[in-house]
Parts: sequence; C-alpha cells; structure tokens
Amino acid sequence: MWVLATFALVLGLLLAGQFPLMNVFDLDTGVYLMAMAASVLIIYLLVTLCAVFPSRQAATVQPAVALHEE
Repeated sequence: MWVLATFALVLGLLLAGQFPLMNVFDLDTGVYLMAMAASVLIIYLLVTLCAVFPSRQAATVQPAVALHEE
C-alpha cells in the first residue's frame, strides 16, 4: 500500500511543488512546504490505518471457515 501511495504522492508533489515557484497562492514558500510535508504524513498515516485494520480482521478468520461458508 505504501508503494502505491508513494507513486501517487510523488506525482502529486511534482505538480503541487510548482505552485510556490509560480507564486499562485501568495504564500511564503516555507509555509507551503510545511503544509505539503504535513499532508504527506497524514496521507501515509491514513494509508497505514486503512491497510492494517482489514488485514487484522482477515487474519482472525481461519481458512477452513472462510472456504466452508462459500
């Protein structure tokens, strides 16, 4: 999941990284870069949570029980 998130983040950061260069939002570059870093951390946290909880639920089901109910 992190690999897919990394590919998406790299593409998004390449696009979003051009906004401070063009001075689109009239913000300091430091504020914009800090917001980008915070968003990357939040996205990785969400990806981790969305990957861990379903995998823990799936790990509690025995394979014989899962195949028996099909």
